[in-house]
Amino acid sequence: MADLQTTLDFLRDLSSNNNREWFEANRKRYTDARAAFESLINDLIFRFTPIEDLGGTTAKDCMFRINRDVRFAKDKSPYNAHMSATIASGGRKGEGRSYYIQIQPDNESFIGGGLYQPDSTQLGKIRDDLAEGTRGFRKIINAPKFKEYFGDVQGEALKTTPKGYPKDHPDMDLLRMKQFLATHAIPDAQIATPDLADHVLDVCAAIKPFVNYFHEVLV
Repeated sequence: MADLQTTLDFLRDLSSNNNREWFEANRKRYTDARAAFESLINDLIFRFTPIEDLGGTTAKDCMFRINRDVRFAKDKSPYNAHMSATIASGGRKGEGRSYYIQIQPDNESFIGGGLYQPDSTQLGKIRDDLAEGTRGFRKIINAPKFKEYFGDVQGEALKTTPKGYPKDHPDMDLLRMKQFLATHAIPDAQIATPDLADHVLDVCAAIKPFVNYFHEVLV
């Protein structure tokens, strides 16, 4: 697998020089950095079957473009200062269980999964399911491996009781959530190590029951 230190170094410099002139002058560095990241994703896909059957999904299916969509953004920087991919059947456009990985310098890399931007219908289904009983979900998020890698469930939450649910519901902490995320940070020192793919696979295996819960409720 190619050296991901190349990827970190390029992205770190890009974050300080986020303009088209610098990018074009360093396009060879970008090509090498992206190739290293693609090599990691290829390795993960090749070894992912015990976690998920990805079918004929390729690294290019999974990887996001480095160009940013700045049409409605206040920040007009043309490039993302990270590289990322969604590992799933069908890649980033898949609709099944998915696992997200982002490589970003200065210890900002992470692996994650869950519900990032559920629409109102999806959120309603999750809340209705949790309102009926959270024993199964609590078992997932209190499992030793989940706690080891992810700590607590993260995400934005309402400050008040969502409409349609009793204020004294015992699981109001979960019902108030608007996102359900589990993320595991990867320090820079681990990114360029030979066992990175092994670690990513271990983390993805640990997050699978969490990802699977939302998939089953929403299908």
